[in-house]
Amino acid sequence: MRRVATGLAVAAAAVVLLIASAAGVVSAIHGGYGGHGLPPGVAVSLPPGFTLPAGTPPPVVTAIGWALAQRGTPYTFGGDCTAAHSGVPARQCDCSSLMQQAYRAAGVTIGRTTRDQVHDGTPVPGAMYLRPGDLILIPGSGGTHTEPRHAGMFIGSDLIVQSPKTGDVVRVSKLSGWADQIAAIRRVVPS
Repeated sequence: MRRVATGLAVAAAAVVLLIASAAGVVSAIHGGYGGHGLPPGVAVSLPPGFTLPAGTPPPVVTAIGWALAQRGTPYTFGGDCTAAHSGVPARQCDCSSLMQQAYRAAGVTIGRTTRDQVHDGTPVPGAMYLRPGDLILIPGSGGTHTEPRHAGMFIGSDLIVQSPKTGDVVRVSKLSGWADQIAAIRRVVPS
């Protein structure tokens, strides 16, 4: 049974790399607060040879791969992220629907909004304890440290996948741009 689980994790990690490669490199996007309450920054590429650590739970591998496959699709506030590549705004992603649908693809149910997601899973005491798949919540636009309004998913290598704001696209960003704003970290899948 252990060999099967290890084999599945290795296969799922290979899928993440294939999805990341197929999704291509997202071009740099100008950052800045611009009234959105988000950290400044630009889209970054996955490092060459990016892989998830051995032992990453298969549902996390699937969720990260699914989220990375949405890179480059437009942010739509209130979009349900059920068909991000369709061009239909109601089916594109906002920050929390990207998290929800990524985990849904992995067979894990989490809340639809950041207000729900801040309570999903178990708390992680700080950034030094982050593992791939953890949700990171920050105040964002109109939020506070006690009621965050923006979410991203840690993918390792000091990187987050997120759907930032109107006029932007799903992208990979540096965790370091969020470090001083982290309101909560939630581990959805125990490891």
